[in-house]
Amino acid sequence: MMREKLKKAYEQNGSLPVAFLDETYRTAEEAEDGLAFYVVTAILIRPAHFESIRGDLQEIVGGRYWYTTENLVTEQGRNIAREMSAYLGEGDEPCVFSINMSTDREDAETLREKCLLTLMKELNSIPLLGKHCVDLFVLEARRGKTLRARDQKTMSEARRKQLVRRSAQLLQVSPSDENLLWLPDLASSAMRQKLSHGNTEYLEAFKHNVREL
Repeated sequence: MMREKLKKAYEQNGSLPVAFLDETYRTAEEAEDGLAFYVVTAILIRPAHFESIRGDLQEIVGGRYWYTTENLVTEQGRNIAREMSAYLGEGDEPCVFSINMSTDREDAETLREKCLLTLMKELNSIPLLGKHCVDLFVLEARRGKTLRARDQKTMSEARRKQLVRRSAQLLQVSPSDENLLWLPDLASSAMRQKLSHGNTEYLEAFKHNVREL
């Protein structure tokens, strides 16, 4: 069912680039310094490259399941993550990080909304891939109808504020339905490693394609 919705959305979007989104965050309570952060990551990909990139990612991973956080706990998983980072760096797909850091103990949902709105505005106003703005955002779906509804409300808010065009849409899907979501998942983990631990090894390979907001 969801794959049919994706197929239809891709057909409607035509040759315009698609933004694939994921996130990472840390609450103030989790941080020794009390500094909370929320990061929403977008990887922009041309539709003409969807099929080849999916195939390459599945070959690198060795299957059809990938979750970066789980894999960073093993040496084999870390090696695969490094290979995926190198692969991302070999292409010209922009990686955009919308980052919000706070010491005011704002709740994660407030920070998430701010990041999403900032990202949508940027991708609608400053073309980054093929001089085209973005109308289609594909986001890893969160568990629970309430959280998914909140993200759709954020998209409606972006339209109301004219941060995106009226034709813009947000699809919330599982990475099992769209393996291209593995790339923003990887990039989000790479940024988390940098912000939490000062570890930039996973970012290094594709840093030339990165834009931070």
